Amino acid sequence: MSEVRKDNKPTPKITPAEFLSEQKKTKPKIESVVNEHLCGVIKDNALDFITYLRENKFNPNYAGMLNAWKVTYKGRTLCYIRLFYDDMKAWSPHDNDTWVVSLYLEHLNRYEDTLINENMQNVLWDNIRGYCTDGCPSTKEKYRPCFPGVNITLLGKEFKRVCACYPHIWTWNPNKSTLNSVKRILELERQARATK
Repeated sequence: MSEVRKDNKPTPKITPAEFLSEQKKTKPKIESVVNEHLCGVIKDNALDFITYLRENKFNPNYAGMLNAWKVTYKGRTLCYIRLFYDDMKAWSPHDNDTWVVSLYLEHLNRYEDTLINENMQNVLWDNIRGYCTDGCPSTKEKYRPCFPGVNITLLGKEFKRVCACYPHIWTWNPNKSTLNSVKRILELERQARATK
């Protein structure tokens, strides 16, 4: 659907490839895209999380992919934040405009006990990235075929046919409680990386 400009003429719709090309040139700040495309409590939670990241020197930088920002620590990815709206909703399990934090937990084994002792295992278990089906969008990407998925054990619980596209943890439209756990998990991952 085309937007209407101030002169009442429809704004031509650009393709995702054209939009990506534009984003690669402008490297938009995540806050501006969140403010433009999310609303209500979903927007508030996203902005609060981004503020937390910046205050703790986890600066989200444009990742060179459509609507994706990367947070790194010691040169390695800690998490991605992605936004899905308009034509990109095919990648989202939600009908509305949405955002997701995908966690890269390279040293999870070093703080598994802490997560369990602090009752945070459900945050990870409840946010396993989908169960792989033949219709998974990533099966169409020849460099990363996903179907039929993989079996994983996460904090002592087994999951079958999990989407094989790393990482396995994607928190969709996280609420404040989930975000508080995500913040703690990021801090634990940072500590584990610092004490390699």
